[in-house]
Amino acid sequence: MRFRYLRADHSLLGGLWDIDAGSVETAESIYSTFILQELVRLADSTSHEASGYKSALIIGLGAGLSARALHQHQVEVTIVEIDPVVYDFARRYFAVPKPTGGAFLEDARAFLRRETERRYDYIVHDVFTGGSVPASLFTIECFQDISRALTPTGIVAINFAGNTSSVASQLVFSTILSSFHHCRAFEDGAHTTDYRNLVFFCSPSSPVVFRQPLPSDYLPFPSPLMREKVFNEFESAEMDLSGVKLGSVVHDGSERELEEAQRAGVKEHWELMNGVLPLETWAMY
Repeated sequence: MRFRYLRADHSLLGGLWDIDAGSVETAESIYSTFILQELVRLADSTSHEASGYKSALIIGLGAGLSARALHQHQVEVTIVEIDPVVYDFARRYFAVPKPTGGAFLEDARAFLRRETERRYDYIVHDVFTGGSVPASLFTIECFQDISRALTPTGIVAINFAGNTSSVASQLVFSTILSSFHHCRAFEDGAHTTDYRNLVFFCSPSSPVVFRQPLPSDYLPFPSPLMREKVFNEFESAEMDLSGVKLGSVVHDGSERELEEAQRAGVKEHWELMNGVLPLETWAMY
């Protein structure tokens, strides 16, 4: 089968099954993680029709599959992406529409500090790449900026991948749970190692509850069958956060602790990626 990936270093930022030989707009997503992030729309904070939600901030575009879906739901999408090439390729090769809320090719911290008047109903925070996360976007202060950027009933989805028992993961979990009053986390699909892809859904103000999906939530394309499956089965993959012990957290100025702790995870991630695609795919790395 034909497929298309967007790669940065040894990370896959997204991919599509190019079944119809070029119909990128309707191609199926290879990964369900990005569909899991769309659950921000199902947060039951206002109404069962989710009509109160109209704006979204995407921090870290990747291949833009979450941005595409939110755009189809007529959400005003604002994109912040530090790498202009990622933005260009997502638009050119993955059919990401021009964001109605604007595209800002800069560091997300600079954007959040400058755009203090903007408020979003949901924020998708997905900056994982190369087996690690930029520590400056996982500090208490960064999550405080994100909380301020949310509407009173807003929800943030935070993507993270790593070995859940590692020091790095415990630092990230403790920082997220110390930053928001209410969080739930869900694993993306089956796993054969201790390496997990998780999406945290957090609110600074109210418990995170999801409404039942409607037929319109599945969208006609891309990936309606995968979207229906994810939306109806995600709660069975919920991670029990009650066992997470709150310990050290990451602050501005102490990012090096997380950076150092992630080194082992980078190697583990690289080994996993070597098993996903043949080595020829990584020849330019």
